[in-house]
Amino acid sequence: MEFNLEKAKGIGLKEPKKKADEYDADQLALGIEVEKEIIGDEEVAAIIAALRLDKIPDYYTRLKDMEEAATAKKPKGFEDKLVAALEEPESKEEKPKIEPDQSPPPSNP
Repeated sequence: MEFNLEKAKGIGLKEPKKKADEYDADQLALGIEVEKEIIGDEEVAAIIAALRLDKIPDYYTRLKDMEEAATAKKPKGFEDKLVAALEEPESKEEKPKIEPDQSPPPSNP
């Protein structure tokens, strides 16, 4: 694989510091996949991935790890407990009703 540097320059991207075959193949492949989801153009995605790898050589492994941690499964029954907690009344005691023009009862300190 070779980078299309003319295309990169045409859209204002910098030139990667290395040739495509000098990058970690797994990182570059993962990077192309990630960037292609956003850009839609494999040649541009490859250059963007290389530019990110110039700064952080394991950028896409870190990104993948972060995404996996953020979307980790919630404990079983988590949603049910959350919904139940939200639906519970604030207090089991019945609140006194206040009629118009009536002050609330004094509270105990």
